[in-house]
Amino acid sequence: MYFNFSRHNFIMATTCRDKKKTDDYIFLSTLKHLNLNKKLVVSIKQTHSNKINFVKSPGFHNTFDGLITKKKYKLILVVKTADCVPIFIYDNNKGIYGVIHAGWRGVNKKIHIKAIKKFIKLDSNLCDIHVFLGPSIKECCFEIKKDVVQLFDDKFIENINNKFFLDLNKCIKSDLNKVGINKIEVDKNCSYDIDKCHSYRRDGKLAGRMNSLIAY
Repeated sequence: MYFNFSRHNFIMATTCRDKKKTDDYIFLSTLKHLNLNKKLVVSIKQTHSNKINFVKSPGFHNTFDGLITKKKYKLILVVKTADCVPIFIYDNNKGIYGVIHAGWRGVNKKIHIKAIKKFIKLDSNLCDIHVFLGPSIKECCFEIKKDVVQLFDDKFIENINNKFFLDLNKCIKSDLNKVGINKIEVDKNCSYDIDKCHSYRRDGKLAGRMNSLIAY
């Protein structure tokens, strides 16, 4: 039903694909299984931006690609993906947590670095911030065109018979390391390769969406 990435006191999960069930049904079932109250969900309209919202109450928020909150608000933060990287971020010491939707556009705009800066403004210390990169399309399957190639360092791109493949996870991890984040885990599942993940690259307009959530 879902990938469980829970760490320390934080509940982190990404729902799986099931051809016999709707994504909404799977998401609500996951909340119930994790004993989470659906009334505390915070969701967003994603636009491949680098906009991140700090939230104190549940509900829907327009045109953001990331959410951050504190444990005292007891919120369930959610993003949707179908190849893009769901980035879970948390500080167990200060009780701050967030989740980011990061495709190549968001990564190019450094949404992940912007998120870290917001954590620091909320009084986090770099040494206390943990990052987990959830299921996403990996370099093996993420072919890009030359217009995207020029946006990224060559060390994140592999050229195979004049076809270019981008490693988004490696790019994100490198950027985070540069600003002092070293507690990073990466899920190895490629959304394109495995049937239990949604993939826009694989299924096009027929692709559904996986819900990635973080709660305290």
